[in-house]
Amino acid sequence: MDVRRRYGLRSEMLEIDTGDQLHIFSAHELGASPTEVAAVLRRRGA
Repeated sequence: MDVRRRYGLRSEMLEIDTGDQLHIFSAHELGASPTEVAAVLRRRGA
């Protein structure tokens, strides 16, 4: 998770490192909060 604040706004990005590549997803791309998606992935052991 990468969380940044700028101009009073908070942005979240989900970063997934597969070893060969780094994939970065925004809330818009995921259709959900990156924090929530990361929690689901952790629970599933992904």
